Amino acid sequence: MGIHDLLEAPEYQIRIVIVPDIFQSSAGYRGKLSEEYQDLSAVVYLDQNDMKHWGIKDGEKVTLSSANEKIVVIARESDEEHPGIGLMPPSVYSMRILSNLETSLTKIKKGDGNVSALAELLT
Repeated sequence: MGIHDLLEAPEYQIRIVIVPDIFQSSAGYRGKLSEEYQDLSAVVYLDQNDMKHWGIKDGEKVTLSSANEKIVVIARESDEEHPGIGLMPPSVYSMRILSNLETSLTKIKKGDGNVSALAELLT
């Protein structure tokens, strides 16, 4: 057991909301297995002030966790202010983290979760 096993990045509660993204959607039409689509799908957009307060940098890998799942995605700074809210495009990643929700075409999909910086192991 190393010191890195004892240290964990702090977790912060956020509300995760699934919102459409035109760039991710059009990349999906060109191929859901493409690198472009994957890069635009495995992402969470966070409030700039939240990221600064939590010590998360734009482009950094973060862990998102909910009652059911834990996933690793890329954190991106959002252009708009939305403190305490993480925005994700509809994808296998967002559906997995929010898998306990009922599916409905008329309601916005959202749920509670946690975000933390991904601890990189030094070798």
